[in-house]
Amino acid sequence: MNVVSVRIKYSFWDFNTEISRVGEKLVYEGVFRIDIDISELEEKLCKLIMNDKHDGMTIEVNSFNDLHFMEIDLFLGEPGDTYDINYIIKFLSQFKKLDKLPSTNDLSNYQGFIYLKYSDEVEEALNIIRSCGLNAEKIGMTTFKYERGASDLWESFILGIASSVAWDSIKFVKAKLQEKFNNHYRDLQFGTFNAQRLKENVAHLLGEAPQNLEMVSFECIEGDRFLVTFNSRYQKVFVESTDSGTIIKMNTEKETQTRI
Repeated sequence: MNVVSVRIKYSFWDFNTEISRVGEKLVYEGVFRIDIDISELEEKLCKLIMNDKHDGMTIEVNSFNDLHFMEIDLFLGEPGDTYDINYIIKFLSQFKKLDKLPSTNDLSNYQGFIYLKYSDEVEEALNIIRSCGLNAEKIGMTTFKYERGASDLWESFILGIASSVAWDSIKFVKAKLQEKFNNHYRDLQFGTFNAQRLKENVAHLLGEAPQNLEMVSFECIEGDRFLVTFNSRYQKVFVESTDSGTIIKMNTEKETQTRI
């Protein structure tokens, strides 16, 4: 049985300014047990909203086994503009509402991580990694749909490498994947860092339990420094961290103008 945490927010846009996204507002959140596949729920919600709103939205789903975080972003104009979402809430009411999330992944069993964005060949990538002697498994997946004028769709995966792993092994696997897939990925990241300790440190600053957070993506910005994104029931968290899991800085807002 799948559990999904749903967030709906308005984002406000002014395309006459240098920064197009000028604000956002969370307008709904709820946790549900669903009796259908998460991809089916995503597709039904996308069609439902597009039939009513016609344009200007994204749906992002971060999946971790049977636990999913869904964020629906509805594009509006100036701050203060509104949009009636009662029909979306009514659709969700067919599912059993829960008070809390189940426990999330324990990342302490993983020493290394690989992030693959925009790939339909994740199983082949896993086979290459394992053929190099590394014990890797898929621990998270993201799907993203963008509807404003032209549509956009991508997927990404986080792979965890169990137990201790040498950086030379990571570099060897990176070269193999780059050789095989060339430009198939929008993003291909490798790193060895203490994700569980970072997760616990982030949870402490947020006043949340660590089991309420999931790691969505990461980027290596320097040898021992990483940008890591976590998701929780109420928000996304963007963290700059050392490889030991020490927080350098943290915020809960996207710094880029769009998510494409």
